[in-house]
Amino acid sequence: MPVRPVIKNALKITLVLFWAFIFFLLVKKVHLAPTLSEIANTELKDSETWMSVYLKGQKIGYSVQSITQLKQGYIADSKTYLKLKIMNQVREVRTITSARLNKAMELKSFHFFLSSGPIRFQLTGVLSGLIMKTTMMTGGYRTTNQIRLNEAPKLATGLMPFLAQRGLKKNQRNRISIFDPSSLSSRWVNVVVEDQEKLIIEGESFDTFRVRMDYFDTKSYAWIDVNGQTIKEEGLLGLSMVLSTPEKAKQGLSGRAELTDVVRATSAPVNRVLEDPRKIRYCKVKLKGVDLKGFELDGGRQTLNGDVLEIRRETIDVRHEIKLPIADRKLAPFLQSTDFIQSRHPEMTHQARLITTGEKSPLETIDKVLDWTFKNLEKRPTMSVPSAVEVLKTKVGDCNEHAFLATALLRASGVPARVVVGVLYFEDRFYYHAWVEAYWGRWMAVDPVLGQTPADATHIRFMTGGLDRQAEMVRVIGRLKIDIIEAK
Repeated sequence: MPVRPVIKNALKITLVLFWAFIFFLLVKKVHLAPTLSEIANTELKDSETWMSVYLKGQKIGYSVQSITQLKQGYIADSKTYLKLKIMNQVREVRTITSARLNKAMELKSFHFFLSSGPIRFQLTGVLSGLIMKTTMMTGGYRTTNQIRLNEAPKLATGLMPFLAQRGLKKNQRNRISIFDPSSLSSRWVNVVVEDQEKLIIEGESFDTFRVRMDYFDTKSYAWIDVNGQTIKEEGLLGLSMVLSTPEKAKQGLSGRAELTDVVRATSAPVNRVLEDPRKIRYCKVKLKGVDLKGFELDGGRQTLNGDVLEIRRETIDVRHEIKLPIADRKLAPFLQSTDFIQSRHPEMTHQARLITTGEKSPLETIDKVLDWTFKNLEKRPTMSVPSAVEVLKTKVGDCNEHAFLATALLRASGVPARVVVGVLYFEDRFYYHAWVEAYWGRWMAVDPVLGQTPADATHIRFMTGGLDRQAEMVRVIGRLKIDIIEAK
């Protein structure tokens, strides 16, 4: 099966998780769920806070959060606007979240909206006890789901004022659960009041408490005053937010051609340059700068020994091929339809039939699906929550969109498939990337962006699974360094 030639710039679209991390930094104000005592007796006043958003010192957008009192609770609103440079293109991303809370600041319902270019994503949630009932609209397709949460969610928009009213103290600790609508999952975060600190913002002095948030093994910080107002935040990848006025927050965002390209800024440096990497069948590397525990680095075509990893491009022996349909129960999860990989949607099954025309060979099916995806999707960054149905409609996307659509089409055709996230060598660095593993008698890495079946040996898998698993790559991004020991 051929390795297809691709335009160099196509690989600069391989930004996978950058939006997820911006999302965590900005939208966490609406989806933090502290494990705190009842706070119904704590009255929060109406408030509105504007923040300017920066990436490595360059202004890229703004955020505004507000709380409005009701008779039986509160309305919390959050809006963000980001202007990012990706693949030398300036892209705009907007999010709006509106949530209803009870007097205890517990989340009762919310509506989330994201737009980026032609992409529109909406998610509505209603909480009943610890069951979150969600309705997602993407690509004109409605999906309903139920999620069991660990704790009744509260809002961070009111968390900082509440902590301030209780009295902030050094070493004060809270455990917090994040509900992230971009992945329909929740995660735990530890919040620690570290110390007091004086900040100077545009000539004005603020006495603050520095609050640390531990997410996986990464750290972000917030500085809040005695009233609980957030003055500054610093997060992943050099992201920061600083208290501002509405006028100043919106200034300085036109054009922005001088912005740092976030694709390159988040890539992993290497010790040597590889010639013709798309033809590499064997690669041996040393992974540095990150804790490798918990990642899926060992298995299949990858062999891990300490921090040294060997990757071998798969060879195909048709004698090991099985025929469709595949009845192995262990593979059933990789044939299922999910909220973002809608393999049973009528449009998806129809497209799969057009592509495969009843093919019984998994290898031929994989080749046909990869060929169709490679030829029919415009390779362009979208900065959105990937959804296979949305991508089938727009036929636009980066590596995550390619991977989600190819996985859905393969599953709709009866071939077990799963999304993979990791890094891929391009030019002089390893970039964060998503591709697919498909089963034909054994698992094989394939790349819909490159049209590779199987994928070359510079694809390094860190994780398989949906957006909830991909969030764990936060431990790697901006930290990983790779020494290439051997490649051929």
